[in-house]
Amino acid sequence: MADRWSAGKLRCAVPITALTIGILLGFPGIGFGERLGIPRLPPALALGTPDGLIPPIAAALILLAVLNSAPLGKFLSTQIPQFLGRVSFPLYLFHVPLIYTVFAFVYVWAKPTSSLMVLGLFVAFLACSLGLASAGETWIDKPVLNSIRRVRRDLKLRRIRTEAA
Repeated sequence: MADRWSAGKLRCAVPITALTIGILLGFPGIGFGERLGIPRLPPALALGTPDGLIPPIAAALILLAVLNSAPLGKFLSTQIPQFLGRVSFPLYLFHVPLIYTVFAFVYVWAKPTSSLMVLGLFVAFLACSLGLASAGETWIDKPVLNSIRRVRRDLKLRRIRTEAA
């Protein structure tokens, strides 16, 4: 198998299998094992334990799949996944306050009586979250990262000048 790996001839099934297993292992939330009645495992090996070994193994399997699957890499290079990658940190920061304040208030005020109303609120929440995350990426994330790059470059130039002197 190592020969096939180094020759770049791994079959397509390996990345797809790694992706599938990685998603299935990484998907369960906290307490997943207990809810399904899975026998007690050591905390490091229990499904749904965020500080155990399973989440890093799942992430490694997903990374293995992405790095070894041309179609998956091509898909992740398209506009929508690239956009989601850029706004992922502001989205992480903004979505919980948004849902616990504005959308909790709207939900209680509107008292949705149908699943269509709930779906509409969810779509509005997604649109607001992505819009706010995009604004955060443009006005906060990019400028801060550019400043950090400039500081690093200046420090590197100072170090080079000091070593040359």
